[in-house]
Amino acid sequence: MPENENCGNTPGERIRWARFEIGLDIVDVAHGTGLCTGTISRIENGRAQTVEIETLRKLAPILKQTIAFLGCFDLLPESTLAERIRKARLIHRLTKSEFAAKIGTNEKTVRLWERGKCSPTIKSMKILAPYLEILQ
Repeated sequence: MPENENCGNTPGERIRWARFEIGLDIVDVAHGTGLCTGTISRIENGRAQTVEIETLRKLAPILKQTIAFLGCFDLLPESTLAERIRKARLIHRLTKSEFAAKIGTNEKTVRLWERGKCSPTIKSMKILAPYLEILQ
């Protein structure tokens, strides 16, 4: 995490902070990422409900920050298995679909795990273990 403690606690605040730090305006970021200025503005102003991994992948290089920092993954809770699975997936910079493919399941199963609607089997936990190690 950058030394400046005023970088914010939401993806929008951190994206705006990073943009200001390197002296870019929204048009510059839009041009460099292929995102619409309106999308960037909505994110920065907290009007976007979520910021997708794909969007963070586009923003991180131009803003010279990590996906995890911009997405505030460091602030995500990890007190339940569901929260730990979601946080680990995000820190690994994977969408639900990509994560499912890597661990040999489907996106619906990952979604159910992350919502705490069902738990992974012992076999699935063995596959998940290396991904969850990042949280230790």
